[in-house]
Amino acid sequence: MSQLVAITGSSGILGTAVIRLFLTGTKYQLLLIDKAPPNDSEDIKRLKRENGEGRLTESTCDLSDYGALEKVLRSHQENNTTKLPTAIIHLANIPNPIVAPPQTVYSNNTVSSYNILLLSSLLPIPRVVIASSINALGAAFHPTLTHQPRDQPPEYFPIDESHPISPADPYALSKAVVELQADSMARGGITAQNENAISSPTHGMKIASLRFHHIVDEHDQFSKQDMYEKDESKGHWKDLWGYVLAEESARACLLAIEHENPAGGSAKTEKDKARVWNGHEVFYIVAPEHSGKKGEVDSKELAERFYDHVMLRKGWGGMDGFWDCQKAGKMLGWWHERKPAA
Repeated sequence: MSQLVAITGSSGILGTAVIRLFLTGTKYQLLLIDKAPPNDSEDIKRLKRENGEGRLTESTCDLSDYGALEKVLRSHQENNTTKLPTAIIHLANIPNPIVAPPQTVYSNNTVSSYNILLLSSLLPIPRVVIASSINALGAAFHPTLTHQPRDQPPEYFPIDESHPISPADPYALSKAVVELQADSMARGGITAQNENAISSPTHGMKIASLRFHHIVDEHDQFSKQDMYEKDESKGHWKDLWGYVLAEESARACLLAIEHENPAGGSAKTEKDKARVWNGHEVFYIVAPEHSGKKGEVDSKELAERFYDHVMLRKGWGGMDGFWDCQKAGKMLGWWHERKPAA
């Protein structure tokens, strides 16, 4: 019997890539939940015809409406019984602080994610993937970050998950709070028997907050995009010239919901110890090289020009990106395997 995976925000570039991967590379049934009308692109229409028969259900729902969301998550029927999702991939969010008023950005992103996490604890849905962002750090939209800041992050390159965060815009703050919500839910959560009581942290949820960065589709003529821009007024130096391909981001989602700890619950080797995951974990999901043209500029040159106060870790330079994704590699087995089409 195929397991059911719920996906919110399936109409976006990442949602489309997740649907494509799950329909063509897995046997999962999919429950697509969107506030907007269902994804109706030609690519998705073809995938539905070729791979989606009997495997795909679409529902429209405002994720900030707790009752409506619960009803949708309980709606899937199989053999006259309710079939709950075994995992949920939450991609729906307002993607920056520019397209909506600040209070809307913050409330939409935090309330919808809390509803997802709370219902996952109650129903339960044991595996949860949350689309976070490198902007939880306080990066691309930071309102006061100026050229060569002396008192703001980053503190070192490449940046890993242990780096302090300092969100200063409503989008960055919402992402930081969403990760804090996941921490809280993983520590305790709420019991189905008593929704006002804190449950034991042994309820088994695994929550992954995936910090994506400028998700692009390989069909978008990535090499022609103005990602690498020497003009300081463009502000690309704020987000550290990073990107990730949509299909690689989708693969990270799949690896996160399928992660298993070492057999028998024991980690005897260092490699096994690095894979142990219980509760909530944050992962950077970014390509390993920066978006400049090879041979044109060195990572160290960029760092020295724009961030001459930042500590550089030994051995880092060349085309190396500014984001350290080793944790995703060691724990999830995720490495950005493909490069954008030339």
